[in-house]
Amino acid sequence: MFDELQSTTLIVSETDAYGPFESVVSARGLKILGLGAVGGQEKVSDEFLEKVALTSNSMLDPTAKGIKKNKLKKGIKKMIKTGVIQRVGFGEYDEYDPILDSGKTKGWDQVNDAYQHTDFIWEMEQDDPNQITEVVEHLLHTYTKFLLPTVFKNDYLIFSSKNKKGRTDTLRLAVDEAIDNGVFFTDDYTHLKSRSEEEYYDVISTEYLFILTYAMWGYVERFVEGGSLDTEWSDNHLEPKAIKKDNPTGFKLYKRTVKKLIRKPSAQLLESLFI
Repeated sequence: MFDELQSTTLIVSETDAYGPFESVVSARGLKILGLGAVGGQEKVSDEFLEKVALTSNSMLDPTAKGIKKNKLKKGIKKMIKTGVIQRVGFGEYDEYDPILDSGKTKGWDQVNDAYQHTDFIWEMEQDDPNQITEVVEHLLHTYTKFLLPTVFKNDYLIFSSKNKKGRTDTLRLAVDEAIDNGVFFTDDYTHLKSRSEEEYYDVISTEYLFILTYAMWGYVERFVEGGSLDTEWSDNHLEPKAIKKDNPTGFKLYKRTVKKLIRKPSAQLLESLFI
């Protein structure tokens, strides 16, 4: 019987089953799809897809210290059942011409409608110092959307179902506390409030959880160019002690949920893959 937690053989295959995504590699819980040579851009390299898959498997490692194997298995089974994919492209979204969602890229709509996904990982030019953060950030976004809420449903409610007020044990409270205490800044996202409060909180919560996790790992200073995300996160809260002091709800949320499913990938591994 297939065990969702076993390491998969990371073989990148050519495929015609995913529209413009011409390469695929299977990691734990998700298929990683690479765009072909469309829109004037290069095809995502097989080597890069394999590196993304290695990173993902490292982060979802059931043998790592502190990981709750049965909870991780539950989340991974759900990701497989719902068809979660991680999309990978080359360069930047705006560099594709015609733009990918223009209706002119054959198979684009069909794939995006058929599978669960959020955000892209972009293969950058060789030796780009931002490549590690690009990969880890968007893998974390995928786990925030499709892994963590499956296992820790109450913790990841933005609104309660009854009165649409944030519950006291959720990601919503951690986000609000971080904003109120000058840890997390959301000026770049306030325009979303005019669309809906739900959309605003969905976006900022995903971004918040990435930066919270990266800061708890000490990787903002290590892997973000310039060692700062100061337009979104206070430079005074780049390590656990400061986060625990001024964003204790976020600190507890990380310890209670993220740390039990997602392993901190070793800096040595990330540097060997992407630098």
